[in-house]
Amino acid sequence: MSTTSRVFISPLAKRLIKEHGLQIHSIVGSGPNGRIVRRDVEALVGIEKPKSPFATNAPSEFELVPHTRIRKTVARRLTECKSTVPHFYMNTPVNVDKLFKLRINLNNQNTIKVSVTDLLLKIVAQSYIDVPDANVTWTDEALKKYRNVDVALAVATDKGLMAPVLRSLDKMTLSELNASANDLIDRARSGKLKIEEIEGGTISLTNLGMFGIDQFSAILNPPQSLILAVGAAKPTPVVIDNKLEIATVMNVTLSVDHRAIDGALAAQWLNAFVNRCENPEWLNAI
Repeated sequence: MSTTSRVFISPLAKRLIKEHGLQIHSIVGSGPNGRIVRRDVEALVGIEKPKSPFATNAPSEFELVPHTRIRKTVARRLTECKSTVPHFYMNTPVNVDKLFKLRINLNNQNTIKVSVTDLLLKIVAQSYIDVPDANVTWTDEALKKYRNVDVALAVATDKGLMAPVLRSLDKMTLSELNASANDLIDRARSGKLKIEEIEGGTISLTNLGMFGIDQFSAILNPPQSLILAVGAAKPTPVVIDNKLEIATVMNVTLSVDHRAIDGALAAQWLNAFVNRCENPEWLNAI
């Protein structure tokens, strides 16, 4: 009388044994109660588990792109500012229907075509005329209060973010502003800015609205005490004269150096900016 011991085997292991023409009794199972499992068959026939395409010990390939002198300056200043300057933030919506209509009218009447950013730059400068106490920067010895309004414009370039400064913007006409801004933007993107052209100013304007960004907060650009971040202008339900209407609304966020400017003063400046945007008729005379 012969006896045959019972062999326990998983269905997957059984299929692999059949595929490779193996004898069940030649395999020692490592599973519970000697059960033959997948790994036992794979070990016998030398099958390796497929490796994840993301699992590799090889280092990632890269190239070293040397920093430009301007890029080093920007990186140093922003790192210093974010780690040492106490920021606070204010956000508000702005109805820009009238401003956009005025831009269309201006461009229809003139050979110089002004952009929305041109108009916002001029409004920023005028807001300092309305609230001159905000035209300051911090030093350890005293506040620097400026007679002119110097405004930096954030420009995206292949080499990174640049912020050239438009000097005495408060005294420029729209056509002068347009020409100066375009010149700085072109030279920023071609890498031809001078170090002194990205230094100074009391505020920066950064606009990501063209990328569809609704709202964002920006890091101050030292030694400046303000930076205004502009989001996309989009149709939005608003209440006007107790009636629900659809208006073109743009969200702006003001980042503030709390050492130089307190909340109430920052609010006055931001309110002046909003008022100038929403009542832009004065730009016709610029």
